[in-house]
Amino acid sequence: MPLRAILWWMRVLACIAILALGGTGCLALPLKSEVAEPPFAELWHVNGVTTSAGGYGIALAWISDSYSLQLPGRRATTWSLGDDPRQGAGIVVSCRVPATPGGEHEGLKAVLLLNGHWPRRGKQAVPVPVRARVGGWEFGVVLEPVRDPPDRVEYASAMTKWLDGLGKGPAPDPAGPVTGSGVEHHLGPVAVLDTIAADTEAVVTLEGEKTRVELRFEPDPEKARIAQLMAQRCKGR
Repeated sequence: MPLRAILWWMRVLACIAILALGGTGCLALPLKSEVAEPPFAELWHVNGVTTSAGGYGIALAWISDSYSLQLPGRRATTWSLGDDPRQGAGIVVSCRVPATPGGEHEGLKAVLLLNGHWPRRGKQAVPVPVRARVGGWEFGVVLEPVRDPPDRVEYASAMTKWLDGLGKGPAPDPAGPVTGSGVEHHLGPVAVLDTIAADTEAVVTLEGEKTRVELRFEPDPEKARIAQLMAQRCKGR
């Protein structure tokens, strides 16, 4: 699947999601589980899929084939495969099922990331309430800045320079620089899974004040199969 160039940052996000689920999904190979029949153990080799070591946690990166967007304070732009891979976009849906009845688990979660884009008003990156449409589903979410946590040494150095300059201009942000924008909460993971599992061309839109994002996804039978499995094992958790 010729998407490795645009999948690197999505795989990082998927790894982060799996690490949050208590797994080690960034390993090249999963470790053997002592519990029989982990549902996701054989999926680690699929591009766009990251699994926990035991095979009970999974993150599926659904990469858009093209998108168009209009954000506050920015010019409208479009992107498609073949353009700068650093500007790719997609959704990661993840979950962890319990290895034993009543065991540790993590509910379904879907995160959208627009790499390299963020809504701006003046000099500040601000959240924007939007209506999201995924398949036949619609709900309210917030498009918000994504920040890259700063290195402590770099932050200290930047603060020193800012103070030496008598505090002119904006102070370094302790939360880190804005590197993109996305929806981190309540995107609707069930809607995302159902849409991927349908294995048809899909459109995801976000609309708000001076804001419109439209992502298009081509059918992907392999990801549809995985989404169907996740729907069976993860829904309701």
